[in-house]
Formats: sequence, structure tokens, C-alpha cells
Amino acid sequence: MTVRTRTQVTIQTRQTVVVIPLRDSFNTWCERCRDVVVALTPESIIKAFRISPDDLRQILEGGKWHLVESGALSVWVCCNSISTNPIENEFLIEGERP
Repeated sequence: MTVRTRTQVTIQTRQTVVVIPLRDSFNTWCERCRDVVVALTPESIIKAFRISPDDLRQILEGGKWHLVESGALSVWVCCNSISTNPIENEFLIEGERP
């Protein structure tokens, strides 16, 4: 009889988001944070975090990150909400089966 041993490794990481002023950012009031925050365009968020537009939409719809509206056509993302609610990415280690 063969005895098999399975080893599970859990890796916990912390993510720190450092926001530096970008060309397409500005300070604005966030109703949910009740504070003046730095806001970025959705396009900047997609590029900086390397996420898809669908992923960003799901995060925003889930309420983790705040939308800040500025004018009739402008929609921005509150950077304060990004730093307090980091996204979680799952990845497979090579050779691992889902």
C-alpha cells in the first residue's frame, strides 16, 4: 500500500498602493469617503493595475472602489477607496491543477 502525502503552501502578501500625481488625476470630493481624494480615470486604473475593463466594472459594481462623478460626462475612480480595498489576484503555480 502506497501512502501519498499532499503539501499545501499558502502565501499571504500585502499590497501597498502608492499614488503619485498623474497627468490625468485631480483632487475631488468623494461622497462615500467624506473627504477630498485623488481621482483617476478608469482608463488609468486599467493600465496601472493591468486589469480588464470587465474586471474594473465588477469591482466598481461590487462597491469596493468608489466612483466619483465630475460633470455630466466625466467618471473618475477614488484612489482612497483603492488603497483601503486592494484587489485580490489568484494565480496558479506552474504544474498545479485548478
